[in-house]
Amino acid sequence: MLSSSSGGTDNRSALAYNPVDDLYYSVNAGSGSYPLDVYDGTGLLISSNASNDDWRGLFWDNNTVMAFGNEIGGGQVTKIDIDANGLPIGSSSMFNLNPVPANSQACASFDSDLNEIIIWNGSNPVVFYDGSTGMQTRTLTLSIPVTTPISNINSTSIVYGECIGAELGLYDYVSGEVLWFDKNSGDFDVSTSLGAVYPGTDRFNFAYSNNLVWIYDRNANQWISHNVFENMPAAVPTLGQWGMIILSLLLLIFAVNYLREGASSKIKLA
Repeated sequence: MLSSSSGGTDNRSALAYNPVDDLYYSVNAGSGSYPLDVYDGTGLLISSNASNDDWRGLFWDNNTVMAFGNEIGGGQVTKIDIDANGLPIGSSSMFNLNPVPANSQACASFDSDLNEIIIWNGSNPVVFYDGSTGMQTRTLTLSIPVTTPISNINSTSIVYGECIGAELGLYDYVSGEVLWFDKNSGDFDVSTSLGAVYPGTDRFNFAYSNNLVWIYDRNANQWISHNVFENMPAAVPTLGQWGMIILSLLLLIFAVNYLREGASSKIKLA
């Protein structure tokens, strides 16, 4: 757990992990006067200063080795400038998302593999932007289970995880579950329970960092981590995936039979 500094509010909107310096950066939506908290790998608060930016999303990019995210209004993308020890010393504006996200409170996430900034506007579709230019690249409709009302979903935040086929996560704050979706097809894969329900987390307060899901507990003023992938149930193939599996098996059977017939013909000719 990561206990917040004094000051600011409980609208802690994002948490990014710097694996180079083993540090966590936590930001507080609402004002540039609110704190940017820094924790070491053990969870000890080692630095807290006014962020000077009205942050919403924040994430770490392994390719460029930096933390950056988006601000109020959703569109401006800013990076945290750090010193040799990884501690913040300022910030620099990078570019604007184009078009500007429909939800001004949207907290961006990031896919380092595809260099995509990811925005959830509180409803379908998810919008993706180029991580270098800010230009929109694609949209994706998530197959949210009919048993989960959209009103149950955290309206500002989406996370990017590391489980193949279940990379995109939405938080059902009513049931205390994270719903995971395929980043390419949008198919629902699985839900993982956090084992607790955190009141008031209908927006902000949801992050994925250092291979962990984090929820900000407004009552305890702490980021609480959950290792949801440790005991994650096996993914059930979708209809499309079953089709590919069956096709692959049929092709394999055909190839084996073809090779057998070829071998048999050669024996007869001999």
